[in-house]
Amino acid sequence: MRQLIDLAALYKLNVVHLHLTDNEGWRIELPGLPRLTAGEAPFYTADEYGELQRYAAARFVTLVPEIDLPGHCAALRAAVPGLPAAPCPEGLTGRFPFVPPLDLADPGTRALVEEIFAGVCALTEGPYVHIGADEAVGMTGESFAVAVRALRAAVRAHGKRPLGWQESSRAGTTPDDLAQFWVDVPMMELPGSQEELEARPELLRHGWTLELAQAMGRFFAPADGDLGRILAGGGKVLLSPQSHLYLDRAYDIAIVPPAQATDASRLGFPSYRHRDVAYTAAWEPHTHGVPPERIAGVEATVFGESVTSLADVVLLLLPRLPAAAETAWCGGPSPWEEYRARLAPHTHVWRARDLAHLATTEVAWE
Repeated sequence: MRQLIDLAALYKLNVVHLHLTDNEGWRIELPGLPRLTAGEAPFYTADEYGELQRYAAARFVTLVPEIDLPGHCAALRAAVPGLPAAPCPEGLTGRFPFVPPLDLADPGTRALVEEIFAGVCALTEGPYVHIGADEAVGMTGESFAVAVRALRAAVRAHGKRPLGWQESSRAGTTPDDLAQFWVDVPMMELPGSQEELEARPELLRHGWTLELAQAMGRFFAPADGDLGRILAGGGKVLLSPQSHLYLDRAYDIAIVPPAQATDASRLGFPSYRHRDVAYTAAWEPHTHGVPPERIAGVEATVFGESVTSLADVVLLLLPRLPAAAETAWCGGPSPWEEYRARLAPHTHVWRARDLAHLATTEVAWE
């Protein structure tokens, strides 16, 4: 993680967002709740988390921890069996595989969640704690709103400012709220017909059916109104659009050199369309219609479903991360021909740091 903090600092990125919990694991020790990290899975101890924050701060980087609830809670359910499920929309129960989100209207669940956030806030030196609130598949709108309000309150009660994914706007937004905008691709690039599905072998390999794709499309449909809800309520937006700044997107095979084809082919989230580096570098922040004074920041995102090592993460980040950083600081992209000429010498810095990048054929590397 220290090498990734160093990479962020190299490109003047002053925040690193740590997604510490999900269905797959619970990655932070909370004193008083040892069952959350029982077993053999790796996690940050409280001391390690503190040391990592101090390492980042010395490089002018703030760490923002995320405890992703009320969905994405399989690891929490495994650690604390018997937590009741949130009320489910009619007709959805049992039709598609999902982990039942937490019911924050349940007193016992709410008390546990408040204890969790009290512990995270106590360990966190920075001003922000991320509550998640994305992809809460399988709960009603009312139960979701109850959960988001409870999560925000738990963070504020301990002197931190809550940040949530854009779906959190559906629980209401105030000028004190921050929301992370990510769903800017219609229906999350999901196929709308059997023909479109069959043209996406990466989805078929992972067991997707047209019924599942259409159901997930309906689930994501309300995302079209999230940005408007954030702005109407006076909140600020952290721009993290999936279309360009999700760097767990596979590279277009046309720009991958043969020597790296095997690694590049296994990296990236399967439902995302493959793109070249020029596509990432062309991102225009103003196209989202957010007034500059309402933009809280810009974040490039990498989730780890396909990665097995630091080298995998770096291959996804480089050479795309510098473009995201430049656009964030300059407010817009540079012309591609000019930008790629300036990007080429960066290989010297990466080699000196033992960071292997994708040597895209779009750039004449030095």
